Amino acid sequence: MSQDVIAYLTQYSWPGNVRQLKNVLYSALAQLTSSQLTVKDIVLPAITSTQISLISDIDNKTLDEMTKNYEKEVLKSLYVKYPSSRKLAKRLGVSHTAIANKLRDYGVYK
Repeated sequence: MSQDVIAYLTQYSWPGNVRQLKNVLYSALAQLTSSQLTVKDIVLPAITSTQISLISDIDNKTLDEMTKNYEKEVLKSLYVKYPSSRKLAKRLGVSHTAIANKLRDYGVYK
């Protein structure tokens, strides 16, 4: 296993815990074409909008800060599937201008 594999695997949140990790590694090993497992051999599941985690550091945040952080994560997650402010606005049922402003404010881009 290459050295960067461990670092790569620890960056993922593993919502399926050890079982999900085991399945990802088994799948990578089953399709391995070389003698060493590398990051490019591992396919991590995409994080869906239902897997957006709550803010872990809530002790020093206001409700407004927590709400904005969550809103940013939702927009980042959905922007992958709806890659224009018009499509995203339609999906969320708000105006195009409101979404365009939020995307700009949060720095969410392709």
